[in-house]
Order: sequence, then structure tokens, then C-alpha cells
Amino acid sequence: MFRLVFTCHPIRNGESYLSQHLTANDYYAEGEHVVGVWMGQGAELLGLSGQEIGPKDAAFEALRTNRHPTTGERLTERTGRERIAFYDFQCSAPKSVSIMAATSAWSKRTRRRSA
Repeated sequence: MFRLVFTCHPIRNGESYLSQHLTANDYYAEGEHVVGVWMGQGAELLGLSGQEIGPKDAAFEALRTNRHPTTGERLTERTGRERIAFYDFQCSAPKSVSIMAATSAWSKRTRRRSA
């Protein structure tokens, strides 16, 4: 039996969060960038749906600073320095789960088929 760990951290400023965490690949692929896409009802309401999110995304920066991405209008009354801009949620499994997946019979069959 393994235990998943869920964490939630409030991000108050987050100025480098997009470029150093959300669009940066993991430490095995340093220097690579991940491109995201705005999606969901919030993205639709803000006119962002389907647009790519890069390391220096203007819409993300506007939202981080409590501004509408196209009009620049303030989104909420919360503008102080201690305002929580967003939350970082993470789900982590123990290393044994990765080892189990890599050494399982299913994984070995899949690797043989693709070879």
C-alpha cells in the first residue's frame, strides 16, 4: 500500500512562479520549457480559452497582479501586499510507486512492443 501526499501552499507574490515552476520542465530536462493552454470557464470568461501560456505570459502576469488580462481593470478589491494571488496544489507519490511502475510486468511488455 502506498500513500499519496497532497499539499497546498498559498502564493502571495508569485512573480517568478510561471517561468521557474509552471513552464519549467523538471530537473531531468533542465532548460526545457513546457507550453500550457488556457482552458475552462474562467479562461472563456476572460477571453483566453485556447491561447498558449509561455514563460512570460502577459495574461498570467495580469491575473497575478489582480488585473483583467485584456482591459487591465482591477478584478477584486484585494490589492494589498498580503493578498493571496493563487494556490499551488501538488500531488506526490512515494518513490516506490515510480519504481513499481518502471519494473512491473505491464511496463516491460509496453517497452518490448515499442522497441
